[in-house]
Amino acid sequence: MVKTGESSSQITPRESEDVIGANEQSALLSSDNSSSLTTKKDPISHKEHVQWIMHKSIPIVATSLLHQAVKWIVIIVAGHLGSTELGAIAIAHVFENMSTKLVSWSLRSALGTLCSQAWTGAKDKSLVGIYLQRGYVLFGLMCIPIAILWMGSGFIFQWLRQDPDVAYTTQIYLIFQFPGFVAHGCYVLLMAYLQAQGIMRATAYILTLLVPINALTCYILVDLLELGIAGISLSLSINYILTFGLLVLYTAKIEGYEAWGNGWSKACFQDLNSMMNLFWPCSISAIWTIGAQAVLTFSVSYLGKNQLAAQAILLRTSLTLFALGRGFQNALANRVGNFLGDGSPKEAKRSFSVASMLAFVFGILSTFGLMACRHYYPYLFTSDEEVAQAVSDVIPIFALTQTVNMFRALSTGVLQGLGRQKVTATVSFISYFIVYIPLCYVFAFTLDGGLFGLWTGQSIGYLVYTLMQVLYILLKVNWSVESQNAQKRIEANQKKLNSPPASEEDEHYGAITKNTQHSQ
Repeated sequence: MVKTGESSSQITPRESEDVIGANEQSALLSSDNSSSLTTKKDPISHKEHVQWIMHKSIPIVATSLLHQAVKWIVIIVAGHLGSTELGAIAIAHVFENMSTKLVSWSLRSALGTLCSQAWTGAKDKSLVGIYLQRGYVLFGLMCIPIAILWMGSGFIFQWLRQDPDVAYTTQIYLIFQFPGFVAHGCYVLLMAYLQAQGIMRATAYILTLLVPINALTCYILVDLLELGIAGISLSLSINYILTFGLLVLYTAKIEGYEAWGNGWSKACFQDLNSMMNLFWPCSISAIWTIGAQAVLTFSVSYLGKNQLAAQAILLRTSLTLFALGRGFQNALANRVGNFLGDGSPKEAKRSFSVASMLAFVFGILSTFGLMACRHYYPYLFTSDEEVAQAVSDVIPIFALTQTVNMFRALSTGVLQGLGRQKVTATVSFISYFIVYIPLCYVFAFTLDGGLFGLWTGQSIGYLVYTLMQVLYILLKVNWSVESQNAQKRIEANQKKLNSPPASEEDEHYGAITKNTQHSQ
């Protein structure tokens, strides 16, 4: 385990690359915040970049797939309960995703930018822990209006003229899911904190343990106790609470505590604007994204229950396949942030080029894989012939979207590492509301394309989204200037953290403390 303090100043970015696979915290380390951009460093080969990206992406992909496995359990169980429950799950997931991405994942993106740059650029690594604490403060405040919204979700669905049975079932699901939402949000922020330090495997270990437990819990609550949709929701909440609790334990006892410092600090209530300035663009981008997805899902509901059930399968399939894209996105965001904070802009740019090649290869493989099993795949999740046929009919355009999605995730990760969330917010609005939604309406309703038409409009919207972000990175980004800006931000935050000094007794309090025996 890499230690902070004086020892960390002896580890160069190149040296950390040489121990890939041997050290979970092999993220770039440099305690010298004043490292010059003109300092000569040995260039990192394309092969080493590929090794690093794959080594760090695989645990993230595994984590995402395990998350999807939990959600697939929900889809399968709900599908066997009936079309009403499956339709309710589809709508509830839109509502849940809206809240999660609007708050949890937006804060996670902001935290990822700040923590990844601070981990390599800050002299005092506890700045990373302060960022995490600020994230928790903001998340706690944001949970209050979300709780009110979830409790009254039934009225919202009735106002949208959804089927009364579906609306009521959806509200029941969301009410029992809220404790899990809070635990999941805390887990997501802690995961960003760990990933910024190069610790990617912890969540995969924990979820590997908990997925079968979740299946057992779901069986007990739904089949044995016959709690129906409430049992499904409760099993998810229990899973999220256990996941967060075990990740806290892992951080406190095994690795990741170095950046936490000496416990909770009053500094977590200060300078929240630095995080909010990155949060708002992420949140706005999430609004555009979830808004567009909500339009798609609610539009499907007007096509009938069978089409809505097919959409639930397709949406969950898309999220599952996007696990690889999310792995590349998060790994590359940390990679770019680490290099910029360390003062290595050329390596940040090279990592983007290498990741692009990987994204193309895996995107093509996903597309051909879907096409090969299009007539068999739907029957894994439903025995209804009409639902299965609806899924099979959409697979061709759905499969082509997967390659585009890989590059969409990749470019989003680069912009996150750069701290350019505002660009993503602008691109999201243009691609979704000027291209995506109008085309979905035309293809699905004007041209009577149904579910296939909706996914065609979505695919074109994703293509525009990807092209705009990639072109911005290629034509507008000055990597040297971005590195200088990252180092200036780190230096400014360290000055705010260290001045004025506070006494240790007044300044620190909390449960997670640095293990001095390990740090010596």
